[in-house]
Amino acid sequence: MERALGTSDIWEGDLLDREKDAAFLQKLLLAKSKEKETNPNSPAYVLNIDQSWGAGKTFFLKRFQQQLSEDGLTTCYINAWEDDFSEDPMIPIISAFDQQLLASRSPTDQALTCWKEAKSHLLTFATVFAKQAAVGTLKKLIGVNVSELTEELEIENEAVAASDEATAAAAEKILNSFRTKKKHFNDFKTAFSAVIQSLSNEEKSSPVFILIDELDRCKPTYAIALLERIKHLFSVKGAVFVLTTDKQQLAHSVCAVYGEKFDSARYLNRFFDSAYHFPEPSIKAFVEFLVSTKSIQLDKLSAPFEHDQIDFIVKCIGAYNISLRDIEQCMNTLETITSLWDY
Repeated sequence: MERALGTSDIWEGDLLDREKDAAFLQKLLLAKSKEKETNPNSPAYVLNIDQSWGAGKTFFLKRFQQQLSEDGLTTCYINAWEDDFSEDPMIPIISAFDQQLLASRSPTDQALTCWKEAKSHLLTFATVFAKQAAVGTLKKLIGVNVSELTEELEIENEAVAASDEATAAAAEKILNSFRTKKKHFNDFKTAFSAVIQSLSNEEKSSPVFILIDELDRCKPTYAIALLERIKHLFSVKGAVFVLTTDKQQLAHSVCAVYGEKFDSARYLNRFFDSAYHFPEPSIKAFVEFLVSTKSIQLDKLSAPFEHDQIDFIVKCIGAYNISLRDIEQCMNTLETITSLWDY
């Protein structure tokens, strides 16, 4: 559907003209999701909006979600940084689905049944991916008894303590345990895929959009784990993931875990189908955006030669040809000065 710009107040205050980016990305993602339907190896489409801090990624993603919803598309928004206190990112993802897609909508009985089935398999993954504390949190979230996990945990403990004569038997138990976990893995993806299909807009043949913000601000281990969970657990037909990151900063997080010589850029590329960069805004539009989002008290400033304060700031920036990141740092300093200055 071709969307007319300026038809709602969603993009009010859009000083960087991101509404055009949203319209383009909506059209792109719907087309790419359609293409993915024929690819059994990577059915979900994953887009990385790669921008440095201060470029308005959160402003964009929240309004992009509103735009998609207004156009009748199913969405789920997750702020990864707010949730990185969790032991494992799959728990916040499940919680977001519960609250935004199941509880707040009117899902079919089939969707609810498939979702309950999918969550039951995640208990097994909790023993693999997370510490025991995460298992307790997951039990509280989904209301499933974790006693069924005891046998698997005991099997793994037996393998560690096995005597030489019992090594073969213990190894077989470990293999059987692995096969069981793999079956849970496949069963979960099947059930989750059914949930996504039941939630998508069948009339428009449209996907479910899962929007994940501020991944680059998360602790390194959490950021990596979240990418791994998306790739191995949640990548199913009919799902579109949009992640906002500063890829350079995210690459540093990867190196913090795997070592400074690790090829983090190549590692990250395997998680994303494509990357999108916002067009660079005009300096004046960017300064106006920063002034509108920060507590810069312009009434405490005066400019020479009868210039408007913002125009004078723009002229000074233009004289030194500095980057957007440096502009934001300058505006942060100006915010501090105006806040502390008893005018």
